[in-house]
Amino acid sequence: MNFEWTYVTTNLQMQKIIRWTMRPSFKSSAPIDFYVDKARSGGEWEEVAGPLEDECTFIDTTRWNWNKDLNTFYRIRYDKGTEDWEYSIPVRAIGSWERKDFAVAKEIARKELLSYQLLGLPGVLLKRREWGTPCHCVDFDTGEPQDSQCTECFGTGISKGYYAPITLTVNPQQLSHSMTRTDRGLADDNKRMVRCVAYPTLIKENDLWLDSSNGTRWVIRGATTATELKGVPLIYELALNKVPMTDVIYKDPEGINKSIEVPVVQTTGTEHTWTDDLCEDEY
Repeated sequence: MNFEWTYVTTNLQMQKIIRWTMRPSFKSSAPIDFYVDKARSGGEWEEVAGPLEDECTFIDTTRWNWNKDLNTFYRIRYDKGTEDWEYSIPVRAIGSWERKDFAVAKEIARKELLSYQLLGLPGVLLKRREWGTPCHCVDFDTGEPQDSQCTECFGTGISKGYYAPITLTVNPQQLSHSMTRTDRGLADDNKRMVRCVAYPTLIKENDLWLDSSNGTRWVIRGATTATELKGVPLIYELALNKVPMTDVIYKDPEGINKSIEVPVVQTTGTEHTWTDDLCEDEY
């Protein structure tokens, strides 16, 4: 099986976030179209999303009550060729949390987000691709990218380099500034520590955070789980390094010298509220 793992978490609006990844040994010369299926226990599988080209996350916006979610399952599949499908292991819609766990997580996230209304920095997260179609700059023998400034993979070795932007507001903690001497002279070395709520996706080292206020790019050099519940991260502490303006990440895939357009996120303080009437009993 090429699927390494698949699991589901629930955000504060009771929407289901399905994530999956492929084994490091998985290689494909062409993009892969994934499909997401959903079923009640013992029922027929129903396709709810797809094709999702080389994706690793899907958010099911249908919100049901807790008892219905207990008996709901998801699976991921893709066509290996000539209708030969490979399926992931089915996972339950509510993941490993019980009802009281969700209530605790909701309260922790709510308190964390209160300070973001005044202090938060709006931005977006770019998840680094870990698998997919190899870029033309990848060495055939070693499998390593040979061009750190490649405009097709942005130095990742995987075509397109990063997934689509995900809105992520962070709470700044510390900011340090220093000058580092390089072969080209002195260079700014800006570092920052921030906190953020760990949804809608997992955050890893070498992912990027883009500041919506000024368009600067920050590479994540360390992601520490500050708070977790039953192995599911709730709050992250991130160590960020500012990316130099000369880096390829400031260019678009065609190599044109212009900044990637980043949507400005306006926080209203109501994005993460919860009301029981959001659940829909649809059968």
